[in-house]
Amino acid sequence: MATELLEKAFSEAAELPPAAQDWLAQRLLDEVRADHKWDDLLAQHPEVLDQIETEAKAALASVDAMPLDLTNAFPTS
Repeated sequence: MATELLEKAFSEAAELPPAAQDWLAQRLLDEVRADHKWDDLLAQHPEVLDQIETEAKAALASVDAMPLDLTNAFPTS
């Protein structure tokens, strides 16, 4: 069962020329298959995700950075 948003995307994509529909469909299939592949790999090797988390936290801790303030970055008029 598709969500309302996915149904809307399919409906709008159906109005595209056939070549664009096929291109979009292939991208979506590739993305879904990649997600399944990662899910399967991480389910078989959960220690890999733990290692990635440890490395990411260490990288963040070693960075001397301040939060980016975008309050006035974009003109309002």
